[in-house]
Amino acid sequence: MPYDATRVTASASYFRGDEHRSMAWTAAFGQNREVFGKLEAYLFEAARRAGKQSFYTRVESVEKDILDAGFHPIGVAHTHRQSRVGALTLGYLRDIASRPLGTFEIGGDVTGYRVPGNLSESYGSPWSFHVFVRYHGRAGLRIDHVH
Repeated sequence: MPYDATRVTASASYFRGDEHRSMAWTAAFGQNREVFGKLEAYLFEAARRAGKQSFYTRVESVEKDILDAGFHPIGVAHTHRQSRVGALTLGYLRDIASRPLGTFEIGGDVTGYRVPGNLSESYGSPWSFHVFVRYHGRAGLRIDHVH
């Protein structure tokens, strides 16, 4: 980059519970201070486990310099348009099989995006969906080789 940028970040996290019941969350903030302005981002995510079920969510909001991105010669400056993009994810996981070596889970989530007017022609109103299987190994597992 032909110019310097300063990044400022802060976050806070919380967890309470055990492997059967728990609640966890994280809140974060970030800011890039650049020659063309400040770009800020916010994040909140949380997960709740109750027995064999888990629910999770994530909320994001970020300012991007999408339309005027690119490099300019040093000393050349103009106002850059900032675009605030947001996303909300809601998800679910369910244990389907537990074994001594770990647990298999099935889950899914849906994410909706908020796109500002100056980007809607290019991006529309996007959504994403995921369905997945996850394997979660046990911590501290010891396997001995026996002859």
